Amino acid sequence: MKEMLGDSPSDWISRRIGSVPSETTIGGDPWPARAINASAAVRRDEAQATLHLERSLQLWEKAEDACGIAGALTALGARAMYRGDYDQATTYQREALKAYDSEGELQGLAYAHNALGESLRAAGDYTASREHYQASLKLAQQTGHRRSVAVAMSNLAQVELAAGELDAARQHLLAGLSMFREIGDAVNVASCVTGLACWHAACHTVPDGLHAARLFGLADRLLRESGGTLEAADNREADRYKAAARAALGEDEYAAAWQAGGALSLDEAMALALR
Repeated sequence: MKEMLGDSPSDWISRRIGSVPSETTIGGDPWPARAINASAAVRRDEAQATLHLERSLQLWEKAEDACGIAGALTALGARAMYRGDYDQATTYQREALKAYDSEGELQGLAYAHNALGESLRAAGDYTASREHYQASLKLAQQTGHRRSVAVAMSNLAQVELAAGELDAARQHLLAGLSMFREIGDAVNVASCVTGLACWHAACHTVPDGLHAARLFGLADRLLRESGGTLEAADNREADRYKAAARAALGEDEYAAAWQAGGALSLDEAMALALR
């Protein structure tokens, strides 16, 4: 998924500003300003984001704030993911998991398990990623955080799809899509539609190939409209299933179905996905 859970590392940084003495500084920089800068930099320039997050991590360590430390580590892990450094991402996420665990922070643990699952799946370790997605789902259900539940289910579906567990994958994708629609999370709606397109392509029939191409067309339009992108592992899997649908249909028929799908409404797409 493009986004993981509701409490992002940036949320942790911003929310916990009041918990550390305002005089805490590193190199003369007051920690509140640095923390806010780290939060704002997470989605901008790579080098600047990493620099600010590393300084933020130092500040949380100086303040001995485990949840702040975990938030900064998870954000650093996300930057490593974007760079394609999955080993480094996994290292950061494992350390974040330990920090959240030391506080018994269930929502943080749900986030960290999901983030670790993402980095492991991107590295190709689907067995280990499944364990962490399942742990994330269980914790998210305990906290009652619907977006966290939806993210964990939709990510777990990717592992199930890769393992050929089509019924379970479809159930999780449909449930996740329904929740994301209720929440108004456009990027993850598009990601779930992509997952459902992959599901149809995995069925290896001509009718399912047509459904897959149409859903890929809609998903690509939704991503453009939302300004979102898929994670590296999701892109890799989508490309593989797009190739399977093209092989089943032929390039011209695939292109026509993809174009038609781009004009579908989400309700029409749901009707396709439920066939």
